[in-house]
Amino acid sequence: MSQDPRALLLAWFNAQPRNRVAALLVVLCAAVVAMTEPVLPALMKHVLDVGFTTRRDFALWTVPAVLLGLFTVRGVAWLGSQFLTQWITQNVLARVRSLVYGQVLHAELAVLQRESASSLIGAAVYEAQQALGMIFPGLLTLTRDTLTLTALFGYLLWINWSLTLLTLAILLPLLVTMRAISRRAKRLNAQMQKAAEQAAYALEEGMLAAPVIRVHNAQSTFAARFDRMNQGLRRMTVKAMVSGSSTTPVSQWLSALAVSVVIVYALHQAQLPGRHSVGGFVSFITSMLMTLSPLRRVSDIVQPMMRALSSLDRLRGIVGAPQESDTGRHAAARARGDIVFEAIGVRFPGQDRAVLDGVTLHVRAGESLALVGPSGAGKTTLVRLLPRLLEPSLGAIRLDGVALRDWSLASLRAQIALVSQDVVLLNDSVGANVSFGEPVDEARAWAALDAAALGDFVRSLPGALAAPIGHNGSQLSGGQRQRLSIARALYRDTPLLILDEATSALDAESERLVQHAVDRLMQGRTTIVIAHRLATIAHCDRIAVLDEGRLVELGTEAELLATGGLYAQLHRMQFREPAPGA
Repeated sequence: MSQDPRALLLAWFNAQPRNRVAALLVVLCAAVVAMTEPVLPALMKHVLDVGFTTRRDFALWTVPAVLLGLFTVRGVAWLGSQFLTQWITQNVLARVRSLVYGQVLHAELAVLQRESASSLIGAAVYEAQQALGMIFPGLLTLTRDTLTLTALFGYLLWINWSLTLLTLAILLPLLVTMRAISRRAKRLNAQMQKAAEQAAYALEEGMLAAPVIRVHNAQSTFAARFDRMNQGLRRMTVKAMVSGSSTTPVSQWLSALAVSVVIVYALHQAQLPGRHSVGGFVSFITSMLMTLSPLRRVSDIVQPMMRALSSLDRLRGIVGAPQESDTGRHAAARARGDIVFEAIGVRFPGQDRAVLDGVTLHVRAGESLALVGPSGAGKTTLVRLLPRLLEPSLGAIRLDGVALRDWSLASLRAQIALVSQDVVLLNDSVGANVSFGEPVDEARAWAALDAAALGDFVRSLPGALAAPIGHNGSQLSGGQRQRLSIARALYRDTPLLILDEATSALDAESERLVQHAVDRLMQGRTTIVIAHRLATIAHCDRIAVLDEGRLVELGTEAELLATGGLYAQLHRMQFREPAPGA
């Protein structure tokens, strides 16, 4: 169950016990700073009342000594509160970043698919920095200035309670106005944040689709679309800034009104004999004016605090998202690889048609099975069920006779290697990309690279295994990137293998090298191959044909061609064969 932002912030804060000690020290430092505030007007009162008369009761050297001592204590306490606040902020910020990245690694994939990459990056890095960088310093300001106002108003009541009550009565409109402005600022900041996310996503989308946009001559359309979002963000930002900025002049105007009324009333009181001394009046006015700065600071933090609370709502949704279910306890050092799909059904929320509907299939240990069918037939969905990247809505899947839910996730996924057309490579060395999260065993890595027909190329690189490959393998060709992903699967040496269009989008020479590497990779493993190009699956033992989420054909290639069904139709289309009887 999701927590409200304050409870969530408290949980992050309490994750490190030293934060509580630091917070107590911050309050102590803030209290010291606050207690020094009324000391200066009190000293001024005494100096004015007796320092310029024959009744002076202090030595002249005590004036600079007291002032320097006062500001030394105040300065140390101020620096201490600032340092400790930043220390707490960075502790909590590190915790939040770890939690968000933990969700990337462990949350249900459906949660990640609802978020764009720019949104998650913004939440983990920029929004967290912005929110916590405002909240904790803002809390320090509220604490320190609240204590300061308490000390100053206590002193004002002691000097002249009637003037003080009059001042407090005048401040009520200020508080009501500030509350109304803060509510509007929070609403506008939430709208501004949503508009900023839409603009960031549009920019990311434009970068990803840049080649396609140019080919379609769609620059003007996309530019106009982005301009609408950009102008909407500009207007919303201006509104939010104006709403927040109006806090300062309004509070200053009301403060000026309060000062004017108080001065007039004090002058009236001064006409009464024996009521006030000059030192008392100057001390009162000084103390009252000293309340303006903390009042202004409190009003100035309203806008950033509202923006920070809006950011916490976003972080709450990400950090509080459900994680993958891992209740199984079964584990095996190495599975045999016998897979059974029993009446599998998958239906995504909001969709009328099931993605998979009653699929029953037995893949024998060591067998290679090809999945073919039109786009949207459910091939990728079916194989994503095996490592439990998705969960079936109906039916069950068994590996070596044990339901997948009864396997521990770590042990289950240790049995599976995946080679996809969408190769993901780390901005790291060749060796780190081959081992992918495991310590690099150089002998295993070289054996895997040689088997993937990439060993000679890697040996030619400066640093060999230690050579960097750039962002997502930008320094490699398409075929080299694909063979590196195959070397990763060979290094993993699992009994189950999933090949998802592993040779697509390659030139003829690269495809030949990759296909040879794939053939070596499949030896002795239970393999499920997804392919649209039927020429790449001729070596598979059997072929399963899916259409609209149902298993419609199953058999060897010769058997399926003989039946003249959907597979035979796809085969004729790709190989330009004449239809029977034509």
